[in-house]
Amino acid sequence: ISTPTLVVAGREDASFPVTEVRRMADAIPGSELVVLDQIGHLAAYEAPDSVNALIDDFLDRHRSR
Repeated sequence: ISTPTLVVAGREDASFPVTEVRRMADAIPGSELVVLDQIGHLAAYEAPDSVNALIDDFLDRHRSR
C-alpha cells in the first residue's frame, strides 16, 4: 500500500485487539494509527462523530497528494 492510510482501532475491540491492529498499521508504510478509548469493534457505529472527524481531518491533510 503506497497511499496514505488511516487505521482506526477501538481499545475495547475483542475481535481485533489493538496489538493486532498496530501490527497491521506498522506494516503499511507511513500509515497513521488512532486508538479510540471505550470503543469496540464497530467504531463508526459507536462513535460516528469522532470517526467522521478523524476521517475529515485525515482527508484534509492528504487532499493535495
